[in-house]
Amino acid sequence: ALDSRVIRVFISSTFRDMMGERDLLVKKVFPELRRKCAQRFVTFTEVDLRWGISEEQAAEGQVLPLCLAEIERSRPYFIGLLGERYGWVPDSIRPEIIEREPWLNEHLRDRTSVTELEILHGVLNNPKMAGHAFFYFRDPAYVNCKTLSEKEREELVERDIPEEMEKLGAEEAARRTDGRKERLAALKQKIRDSRLPLVEPYASPEALAEAVRQQFDELIDQLYPEDQTPDHLTRERLAHEAHARNKLFGCIERPAHIAALTIYADRADRADRADTHGQGFVLTGESGGGKTALLAAWARDWSRDNPEDFLLQHYFGATPESASPEGFLRRLMGELKQRFGLSDEVPGDPEELRDALPLWLAQTPHDIRITLVLDGLNQVQGDEADLRLRFLPRHFPAHVTVIASALPGPALDALRERGWTDYELPRATEAEADAMVAEYLRQIGRFVDAAGRPVETPLRRQIVAAPGSRNPLFLRTVLEELRQFGSFEKLPARVAHYLEASDPRELFLRVIRRWQEDFDGKDSDGRDRDLTRRALTHLWAARQGLSEPEWLDLLGIADWEKGRAEAHQTTISNSQSEIPPSLPRALWTPFFLALEPHLSQRAGLNAYGHDFLRQAAEQTWLTQPDAQRAAHLAVADYFEYHPNQTEMAPRKADEWPFQLHAAQAWDRLETCLTDIPLFLALCNDQAKWDLTGYWHPLRAKPLERDMGAS
Repeated sequence: ALDSRVIRVFISSTFRDMMGERDLLVKKVFPELRRKCAQRFVTFTEVDLRWGISEEQAAEGQVLPLCLAEIERSRPYFIGLLGERYGWVPDSIRPEIIEREPWLNEHLRDRTSVTELEILHGVLNNPKMAGHAFFYFRDPAYVNCKTLSEKEREELVERDIPEEMEKLGAEEAARRTDGRKERLAALKQKIRDSRLPLVEPYASPEALAEAVRQQFDELIDQLYPEDQTPDHLTRERLAHEAHARNKLFGCIERPAHIAALTIYADRADRADRADTHGQGFVLTGESGGGKTALLAAWARDWSRDNPEDFLLQHYFGATPESASPEGFLRRLMGELKQRFGLSDEVPGDPEELRDALPLWLAQTPHDIRITLVLDGLNQVQGDEADLRLRFLPRHFPAHVTVIASALPGPALDALRERGWTDYELPRATEAEADAMVAEYLRQIGRFVDAAGRPVETPLRRQIVAAPGSRNPLFLRTVLEELRQFGSFEKLPARVAHYLEASDPRELFLRVIRRWQEDFDGKDSDGRDRDLTRRALTHLWAARQGLSEPEWLDLLGIADWEKGRAEAHQTTISNSQSEIPPSLPRALWTPFFLALEPHLSQRAGLNAYGHDFLRQAAEQTWLTQPDAQRAAHLAVADYFEYHPNQTEMAPRKADEWPFQLHAAQAWDRLETCLTDIPLFLALCNDQAKWDLTGYWHPLRAKPLERDMGAS
């Protein structure tokens, strides 16, 4: 969806003959496209799984499932590069992949290459890819280029494979070579017949790079015109809507509880409002119990049935600004001003802002119903007055309905003192838990019959009967692990291990340990990979979350610096001439697919989808202040020093000073804030509050420089 503001391109090609093209794309073209997208608040990332695939992964049949999964995540964007090689043909495909993708059966018999399977699955079998899939055929004459060595020329064309010659004999090896040439010619003709965008032939890697740059420049301008870059208010709205959609995946309707919200909203709209007294409705219940999903489902249905209403969904903690009273009030008043054409300016002073909301609500048309859905009021940040919700009016006008949720604490105490209607969402019944399991399995297509209906199994009964499964978040987390666990024989024991957890917090500690078992270990140089810790602590430190390219850069830096340190070389902070490699996709993709269900994704940035995983990461690695400072400094170093972050892009202005402030690196923060481009980037209505907060701890010491001397 365009609302996601993400362009994620899957790169498909044979490998050894396309090294020059891939090198130019990765080092020259994609960074340029990424910078262009960043200025329009779009995330651009490429997926090239040929880098970093180990011989063990290829031998174990792990390449194809990774490729198919990444193609799904990248739709509808696809780049296909073909020269004079057909590509690697797998000897076998794992049974679970055949079960999930039955169309692969015939291609296994026909000895279809992975490259052709990618093109079929990614594009040719899916007509919706038109306009977003691009193919490039290299000129066969390029093999005669005088700058190529003899070995490079050999890699550019199909030839007999030594292993096949030794195993099958020269005659059979030659026959298979001819077969691959024929398959390649047929594949190219299929692509031509599809009428999809095709550059044929391109003369050289440089010509290919220019063609890709030009076509994607035009695509970016078409999808995300410069004059339609969303303002801060729109980006915040899209982020909250994305958060709500994420909470609805795999959920079931809970009609009785939806009805309770609807009855209140209808009653609150009555002229007398005798039983509400201008107060609101607060949904309570245990953490992870489904309150957010229920509010999101109700808001979706209410908006559909009442399109003329003004409805604002605000999920406290869903975005960096959402948990502060100032961030919420600025957003609400900005939306009211935009919808109703109010003439007043949103107050700049925090105290004036807190006092202004009743006056703003009074100015709105009383014949248009205003509905505020406020999820997670217990996550409000601030002083004691803010925690007790002083910024919310004690009484709302008759045309304003407020439906909220909160866990026990100062916020809920304050609402009860004000007389808000209190509705406790009970734990799911066994029937509801069973329905959630059925709906989840139906959506992922696992453990279902030919008609797509979930089948009854002892494992399903075991999950539904477990006490923890009455908590929807607990249940969904166990189901995610069931989907991802590789060994069917060991699955019951693993599920039983998870069901022994007493609550979601303990469950996520067990899930983290599983990730460490599956994704950590040794790298090719025998060093501890430590992927799980590094990935989760980087995300913990990030203010707004991390885009996938940023995350991969951060994970690659640690490996790169470790190697340089062992060779007694300088670190990234002192040497910007070399760009550290990103973490290889082959290592990243399996881990990210396990982590993704627990993330919130908005405008291309990944953040923790709920506090339980964040708390589990903190409990595992970040209990000490020194560890927390180190996590913030790692992210600060990336945004300050990494060559991909040299321009004062919006992301750098968001993260660099914040990380230094969080790490209490006051000298570096002073230098940062006296950087003219950054200072100017923070001198706008939304960021000036950040700038004031950053300066505050520096007031106790004299500045060693002034802005004019910088």
